[in-house]
Amino acid sequence: MELIDLLVVLLIVAIIALIARLIYRLVRGAITGGDTRTPEEILEDRYQRGEIDRDEFDEHRRRLHR
Repeated sequence: MELIDLLVVLLIVAIIALIARLIYRLVRGAITGGDTRTPEEILEDRYQRGEIDRDEFDEHRRRLHR
């Protein structure tokens, strides 16, 4: 097999792998509800619902912005 043939085969395999990964992510997102909030938004929501106090909120926020 010539070098160019090998490169074409590798390119095809890479494209198939990328398509499979995309499909997996789309299906996984549909199953989990596709939460698109940022970590900061989730943290703020938890604080507003009273799940965490101000100290925990500040600590988690510092860790997110490292």
